[in-house]
Amino acid sequence: ASDRYRAIAPATVLRALGHDVQLVPIAKWDASYDKGARPDVVVVAKLFRRGEADFDELAQRVLQGVAAARAIGIKVVADYCDNLFNADTGAYWRALCGAVDHCVAGSEELERELRERCEVPVSVVGDPIAAPRRNPRVYRRPPMVHRMVQRWLGGQDRPARLNLVWY
Repeated sequence: ASDRYRAIAPATVLRALGHDVQLVPIAKWDASYDKGARPDVVVVAKLFRRGEADFDELAQRVLQGVAAARAIGIKVVADYCDNLFNADTGAYWRALCGAVDHCVAGSEELERELRERCEVPVSVVGDPIAAPRRNPRVYRRPPMVHRMVQRWLGGQDRPARLNLVWY
């Protein structure tokens, strides 16, 4: 379910607004970007354990992809909707939050956990199922937030075509 409401639903809204969004399975992610247009932002979502070797191999692939994307100037965001830091896969989640440009937490409690573990900015984007106050919607950022997002993306010379999807 988390893929559906933390990746697929926001991608659908962004596409409807005219943005080019690609959902790529981690096993097929080629972070070289030599053959095509570079994305403005890569969002890394939940990685599930489907087997010991499978998870470890995919986790390494993600961390290498994050490093490769950041090395060529692509901003990387990690989306955390569960606290998996102390699970048997915790080493990966701890490494990921230190390897990205920004973390998104699914709750304020998880935000506190992330702030204790990483030194990158952390934002809260609640889950629509766990956050009963609002339905998912496109958030029109106020000018102050727009300036903050522009700085985070690399300054005013970057295209101002990104919108936040807010739950």
